[in-house]
Amino acid sequence: MSAFTVTSVLFQEQNGFQKTAIVTATGPSSYDTGGSVVDLSAGAVLSAAGALFTAVHAASLVGVGTAAAGLYDLAYIRAADGAPATGKFVAKSAATQVASTTDLSALTFTFRVQGR
Repeated sequence: MSAFTVTSVLFQEQNGFQKTAIVTATGPSSYDTGGSVVDLSAGAVLSAAGALFTAVHAASLVGVGTAAAGLYDLAYIRAADGAPATGKFVAKSAATQVASTTDLSALTFTFRVQGR
């Protein structure tokens, strides 16, 4: 199973129990049919910014890097109980899911995450 790798936190805000973050991530080197995981519960980048999540309610694509401009869209599939380590992004191109094993590692995606 491949995963999106969080590379930076552009914004993070905590309001009571609600947390919002805007993060960038590179795509997986071998995309998984049905979506590749994005772990928002651990990692040095998220930890340093205070942006670790204990639950993810929603995530949405904000933008893509120049290399992927207009080529890809991401849809977030929320894990059971909002588990932040096992939510997935399904990548689509022209409304069709990206083929399994497609290398998306050279692409940067920016997305907004909401949870706690």
